[in-house]
Amino acid sequence: MTTDKTQMCVQLVTVAGHSARAVRLSFVGELGWELHVPNSAAERVYEAVWQAGRQCGLVNAGYRAIDSLSIEKGSTLPVSV
Repeated sequence: MTTDKTQMCVQLVTVAGHSARAVRLSFVGELGWELHVPNSAAERVYEAVWQAGRQCGLVNAGYRAIDSLSIEKGSTLPVSV
């Protein structure tokens, strides 16, 4: 993937032999990537990312952690009323 710092850029990539759409996002104040894959490939892609990321300190975190991290960074998401 690119080192592009542009938020919301999209790239087509291959992960564990499966096509994926990589979207550059920031919900916690730091740029990251969200991978969009077909349901049929999700488990294999997850395992490949998990194995590759473990050596870099990757950990599983609950989705609600995004809210806490956003608040800490001062980049809260708009809330619809």
